[in-house]
Amino acid sequence: MAIKLEINMTNKWLYSLIAVGVLLALGVGVYAYNSGGSPSVFGHSADEISGLPNFTSMDYVIENWNSPDGTSWYRKYKSGWIEQGGISSPLVDGYIVVNLPHELISTNYSVTATLDYGSISALSYKSADIVAVDNKTENSFRILGSTNADTAIGSISVSWHLFGN
Repeated sequence: MAIKLEINMTNKWLYSLIAVGVLLALGVGVYAYNSGGSPSVFGHSADEISGLPNFTSMDYVIENWNSPDGTSWYRKYKSGWIEQGGISSPLVDGYIVVNLPHELISTNYSVTATLDYGSISALSYKSADIVAVDNKTENSFRILGSTNADTAIGSISVSWHLFGN
């Protein structure tokens, strides 16, 4: 039994192009393998390619936590930087002490806080809300708040965001 393969002129060109493509692909593979790196590295290592950022010096999150009730959270970064945030319970006598979910190493941190009216609607705003932060420790801080809205300050919570280390 003989196998007969007929190749006319157009098939010769097609098969020639396929053969050249395969040889080029093999050539690129051999060049990449012989790039000077260890045999276990196929291709070029990141050190051989210029212009790439040094990813080992970048900061990234190493720990992430959310409270079960969803009222507080924190993110800890490789550098020691910490972000924390949450929603406090309503203010009592115009202030509340917030206990931090993650202890800090110093009082060198910043806090932003805003009054959170939640589902209270139809408020009559007469002037801007006032929110202040004081008594900062490594474990807590105090938020003071006042408003001229037509609602009791005791029904208003505070959203807060802290960043530092």
